[in-house]
Amino acid sequence: MRYTTAKIHYGPPGKSDLYWRVKISNASKSLVLSAKLFHALNGHAGSTIACAISNCAMEHKTLFSHPVHFVAVTKTRILVVDKLKDGAPAHAVRYAHNRPDIVDIQDTKSKRFMKKHAALLEGDVTLSPPPVAKTRAGDGRAKGPYNGRKRAFAHRGALQRAVRAGLISKPVAQAIAA
Repeated sequence: MRYTTAKIHYGPPGKSDLYWRVKISNASKSLVLSAKLFHALNGHAGSTIACAISNCAMEHKTLFSHPVHFVAVTKTRILVVDKLKDGAPAHAVRYAHNRPDIVDIQDTKSKRFMKKHAALLEGDVTLSPPPVAKTRAGDGRAKGPYNGRKRAFAHRGALQRAVRAGLISKPVAQAIAA
């Protein structure tokens, strides 16, 4: 496994980026969820926790072989929180999904568009174990001078969703990512 932890963003991106850091493990089995229009209509644009696929996974939580407390979604990945500690997520199972189009429509289109083009949002969402990442050559250390300050970090997927949804501008996202 390439990463052993991940960030689950639960607030708007910016200077005070709100996230939980959780331990993760990769899924071992695939499963298929059935997405419906009302999952998208109940979702929120730019949110990783309350989007169409997240709502769909929460409705079908009995299909999972592990507990499901809540689900965070980016364009290609899903983190299903299966353990809580003191009310905060402590562990999540990572899946890959095959419907980035639903995420894009949720973030960029209006509810009226979604109602008119319901067929784009409905259908099967396949969750599968994520592909194994290839390792990179090198010693893994950051290059360049160290100035003693920690660099601000925000997950690319969460930033891209916020920009598409119009929550932040593209220059602000680039400044956060730089």
